[in-house]
Amino acid sequence: MKYLSSLAILLIVTLLTGPSVAQDGPPPPKPEYPPHTQVLDGYQKVVSTADGARSMYTLYVRSKDGNVYAELPPNYATKRYFFALTV
Repeated sequence: MKYLSSLAILLIVTLLTGPSVAQDGPPPPKPEYPPHTQVLDGYQKVVSTADGARSMYTLYVRSKDGNVYAELPPNYATKRYFFALTV
């Protein structure tokens, strides 16, 4: 009788603590690129319109070496843009 009650308690403890000891799934995959806030650290946003309205592309420039990043709009792949280049 004592053996049976000990076995029942052991079974209950095993069933209750088993899921908490189980291994977690694989860790989330590492992002392919760093976040934009980290990439644009040290860059200043260029305001290209007089009234401060949003332009077609948002530009960021770093003055120490003249490096420029352009932020494309979310729907850039679905629209057609035509540029007229003149010299």
